[in-house]
Amino acid sequence: MCKFCTSIAIFIIFLNSCTQFIWNKFSVKNYSYTEDFLSIEFSTEPDKNSCKKAINLKKDNESIEGRFEFNNKIVNFYPENGIQENYDWELVIDKNAESIDGVSLEKPFLAKFSTRIDIDELYLKSISPTDGSIVNEKLNNIKLLFSKCINKKSFFESFSIIPKIDYYIDFGEDGTEILIVPQENFPINEEYEIKISNTLMDNSRNYLNKEFESSFYYLIDEKTPDYSINIKDINNQIKIINDGEVLDNLCGTETLIWEFSEEVQETNFLDYIEYPQSLMLSYDFDVVKKNSVAINVSNFEYPKAYKIKFKCGVKDLCENESEKEMCIELIYNSQKIAPVSFIKGFIQIDDWEENEGILKINKENTFIFDELNNWTQLNLNGEYYSEHDKKNWALFVVFDSSKESSGVDIASVIQNLSISSTNGCCSVVLKKVEAIEIDKIEAYGIKELFDSVIKSDEYNNLSIFKISGTLSNSSEQGLLMISLSKYICDSLKNEMKDDALFVFNK
Repeated sequence: MCKFCTSIAIFIIFLNSCTQFIWNKFSVKNYSYTEDFLSIEFSTEPDKNSCKKAINLKKDNESIEGRFEFNNKIVNFYPENGIQENYDWELVIDKNAESIDGVSLEKPFLAKFSTRIDIDELYLKSISPTDGSIVNEKLNNIKLLFSKCINKKSFFESFSIIPKIDYYIDFGEDGTEILIVPQENFPINEEYEIKISNTLMDNSRNYLNKEFESSFYYLIDEKTPDYSINIKDINNQIKIINDGEVLDNLCGTETLIWEFSEEVQETNFLDYIEYPQSLMLSYDFDVVKKNSVAINVSNFEYPKAYKIKFKCGVKDLCENESEKEMCIELIYNSQKIAPVSFIKGFIQIDDWEENEGILKINKENTFIFDELNNWTQLNLNGEYYSEHDKKNWALFVVFDSSKESSGVDIASVIQNLSISSTNGCCSVVLKKVEAIEIDKIEAYGIKELFDSVIKSDEYNNLSIFKISGTLSNSSEQGLLMISLSKYICDSLKNEMKDDALFVFNK
């Protein structure tokens, strides 16, 4: 009887043990997710450490980090950036996961889910220029049209063009039409190859259905560029210049326009112009239209003529060279730029007597000087200019200037005329400069001296100035010097060509 009871007790203990083993299986009952976390429900309360090692959440086949939160049978996993849209997800829990009773996961758990909204494939609908085409007109861009809005970052990584050029990308308003726009013009006479790899994707992370390749030829041209030479004046009036034409009455404000029949390559255009070395030429190439060059001329002399030759050899975008040559002649003789010139000077060397308020000035009491009469003897009348006696003294100077000016500027004469002496031979103090109108020379008693100058057809616009002061004479010999700076100018700001210095032995 006792043996029987013992056997029953052992059976009951065995049965209880098996029941616990049978009914305490450890498994995943369910899972769910929100935009913030993934939730896993186990059949019994899980062991934290083993589950942290066994649970693996993948985003597009890449394991991601996060933090765990345990609440009885529920495990919440919070990825670093949440459960993001437009990805494929995979939840893997291996058999190393255990319950708090040490029971291992019944079998590995695998679940796949997706947060992608759009799964339609991405493909290229069209490309312009088309594959194999020959483009023989101006090409501004390459146009790609896709079935859906593409991801910008992936486009930069997947797109390539040969030969390599600098370009920017216009993604358009909806992101389906993309323009490849060169920073400069597309190089011509080239075959262009375009490739787009299947790493390109849309904004829903659908990849391009297949790799894409296309090619086209751009501008096959053998026509040589023609050109014309025009001149534009200060009023923007443009005139066409013929080969061999002579252009006169120029004043330097004009611009030569070298205009081509088509776009040409930017180069040093002065290499294709033959001109005198004394001239200075500068140019401005129209970088937008690429078919014209504005040429400015400087450092010319009045009234000189200059021959300019436009040579052949300028290349268009297809490497074709211009074949025509042109010669023109430019004459810078406009009165607008006529320089001021010194004509004559009249120095008082004796008493200028006054009769009824009018000075009596003649050749006997006046020393006349000009460019041909320099470094000569100046004899002052010692009786009138007695030693160390300060006497009133004057001289007249005559200038010629442009017909279009109102004469020589008196202020420039005051500032740029000076008189000095050496060895103390005499001392001159200037006190007054006055302009004398031509029709009033008789009142100044100088008509006799100026008649021949005024009546000459050689001059354009005479200006006469009287310089008054005092002179103190001495018995010493020396030099009397009259200096006229080149900055003496007319009302148009035309100056003298050079400084003028007159030196006389006294």
